[in-house]
Amino acid sequence: TVGQCYSRTITGGGFSDSRSYTPYAWAATGLPPGLVLDGNVVHGIPTVAGTYPVTLTAQAAPGRSVGNYQLEVLPSEDPPATSCP
Repeated sequence: TVGQCYSRTITGGGFSDSRSYTPYAWAATGLPPGLVLDGNVVHGIPTVAGTYPVTLTAQAAPGRSVGNYQLEVLPSEDPPATSCP
């Protein structure tokens, strides 16, 4: 929602075997204005309503895994947040 705090932790890497590959190097493209990727957390205060095609990439020892998502930011009539926890 526009003006409201958003935070999501990205987990997993989409690799097909059961070994744990860490650390992942994460990358994101297409995030809505006001959101950023910090490590494996997408967070911030979205500023513009709309549907955004987002690509998340996890890079680890065996290669990389890419996921494509739609992130919808809804409009709001509430006052915007000034900071997030």
